[in-house]
Amino acid sequence: MNISINPEMSLLTIQKQFTSFFPLLKIEFYSSKHDEKEGSTKNEQLSNSSILCKINPNISTFEWNIKKNQVVSEFEKEFHSLFGIYIQVFRKNKNTWIQTTQTDSWKLIEQQEHAEEMSKEIDESETLDYHEQE
Repeated sequence: MNISINPEMSLLTIQKQFTSFFPLLKIEFYSSKHDEKEGSTKNEQLSNSSILCKINPNISTFEWNIKKNQVVSEFEKEFHSLFGIYIQVFRKNKNTWIQTTQTDSWKLIEQQEHAEEMSKEIDESETLDYHEQE
């Protein structure tokens, strides 16, 4: 799974490419580092409209190969190493996006699969609620 990176692209474009591979995961971008098993605060979050070369003028065009079996903490470190920008992976948990701080040791694909399981639980409960109203 490759993400195409170029200096003129926005952070939102990178997010969309990532989410096309992992529909129930997303990445957010931050100005400060977070340690493993720690979250990032909203006030450190970078705007999705930010352009890569404005954040890091040393970024060049690049094809980044994302591995579904990569551990989240390694993925986050690799992104910073390649692009000089801190990221945090989020997983959809029912109707809420949560930072994967307590599951940084999980692989990206495991995060996606867990989110799918949680999504099915919601679908089933919504169906039951619907039938109770009939």
